[in-house]
Amino acid sequence: MMMDKNGREIKTGDVVRITGAFFKNDNGLYFVTDMAGDPSYCGTDISLTRICKNGHISTAKYRVSFWPLVSFCSDKMKNAVAWDWNREHAEIEVVDGIDRSEIRDHFVKEVERSDEFLKRYAPLWGKHSSEYVKYVIIRDHYRDVVASIC
Repeated sequence: MMMDKNGREIKTGDVVRITGAFFKNDNGLYFVTDMAGDPSYCGTDISLTRICKNGHISTAKYRVSFWPLVSFCSDKMKNAVAWDWNREHAEIEVVDGIDRSEIRDHFVKEVERSDEFLKRYAPLWGKHSSEYVKYVIIRDHYRDVVASIC
């Protein structure tokens, strides 16, 4: 369980604001696509996708980020300075009042993708196989995220 700077729990589907980052382009609004512990994710950090102020999901080339912030540039020393700076100064905060309809649609599509996957592979695996059960758990997780956004 990760908390924001105000002690509020961060959950998949939340809109967050990052401030105080070393690289200015890392500051901004994001939505949480995956968290450590999600059945669809094996990472230990928070996976983020940039959104616009009006809640639209960004289509920019560098729209994916992670929390804690990770810097990727060709200068090894600059990465080290950015890492230290971000650990000390960067903050993440859950934000309310942003239209999350596109974010909800994103997770509805994930539910639909999971359903299609299950329909295609159920005859091959069988409904009691570990792979089938794993994808049922992932689909149910995305359904819970959609329900939390409504």
